[in-house]
Amino acid sequence: MASHAPAHDMTPAGWRLTLPLANLRGEERAKAGSWAAAIADKAAARRAIPYGSSVPSAPLRPLSAEELRRLGVAPGEVRKI
Repeated sequence: MASHAPAHDMTPAGWRLTLPLANLRGEERAKAGSWAAAIADKAAARRAIPYGSSVPSAPLRPLSAEELRRLGVAPGEVRKI
């Protein structure tokens, strides 16, 4: 039987986090910007992204497997995008 679930109900293959420059100091500012983590577990992805746990107010946005492929992020990898 085919699934008729809407596309927005997909299970994320990974997460995107944008770290605001204002929340980082000195040399840490180089880590500001958007990061993609090809890690399905949301908490693990936040911990894997540099300074992701330090900025809990920055929202994680879900990414599909196709989006991660387009961004060139391999499974288990974290990359600045």
